[in-house]
Amino acid sequence: MSPLSPPRKLRNQNVRPREYLTETEVESLIDAAAELGRHSHRDATMILILKHGVNAPHPLRGAEIRALRRVKREYPNTPYIFVSERGRTMTDSK
Repeated sequence: MSPLSPPRKLRNQNVRPREYLTETEVESLIDAAAELGRHSHRDATMILILKHGVNAPHPLRGAEIRALRRVKREYPNTPYIFVSERGRTMTDSK
């Protein structure tokens, strides 16, 4: 390998033992999101309603429903639950 070539990328399994977050890690992520930024509750709610990577219907329970209702109260002038700074729908693209 020459001094100008980039280092080889390690395989994911060599860097970390798993490709998902544990329930405790997700709860910590929700707590951290709830404490940061102007849209902290919105961001924490988005994490709360993640489906743990399972592509199937999931019921909304009390905590999720209350959080979603609060988000809707905080952003009343849009037909969408999660909106960007400009009031537009949020996307997963950058």
